[in-house]
Amino acid sequence: MILTDEQSRFLAEFLEQNRGAGFETRKVGAWHFCYDPEPADRLATLVLKGVKTATSSAYWGYDADPDSVPRPGNLSIITFYSGMPACLIETVRTTIVPYRDVGTDFARKEGEGDRSLRYWRSVHREFFSRELENYGLRFSQTMLVLCEEFRLLHSAALDPATRAFQGQPDGVSSPSPNTAASKR
Repeated sequence: MILTDEQSRFLAEFLEQNRGAGFETRKVGAWHFCYDPEPADRLATLVLKGVKTATSSAYWGYDADPDSVPRPGNLSIITFYSGMPACLIETVRTTIVPYRDVGTDFARKEGEGDRSLRYWRSVHREFFSRELENYGLRFSQTMLVLCEEFRLLHSAALDPATRAFQGQPDGVSSPSPNTAASKR
């Protein structure tokens, strides 16, 4: 994956601040949530606030490139829809389960809506249906879902609309205000 200049600077800043911690050798990707600006930015903000600590994707999308399946230890730069870095996460756990078997604990970790399994199923059924339709496929209760849990490592703490420095969640290092800065 090729990172933008802003993403590369963001990653370099984190690696410099954490020199010798072993992050230099990790696989790194950059992506934003969803297909549209509003939910992409809203979900990135939930990660920044520490509310969202998990995400999910339709597993069929990894068939063409099995090396792209997230694995524990992988790093991801979560971006706002614009591509501007929001934060850096580390994948800590992945599981593959049928959609119908995603549980309440995972739905809560996804951090969306009222954090219930009912809400998770509603928005993810819609999301997965839209994604699958693009490939001529249909949603199914038995479709495999990749459930990814992560921890927040580093925050850009920039507002996506104004690019203004906003502060950040407790315990997260931040870049200086002068730093340039498909899953659900």
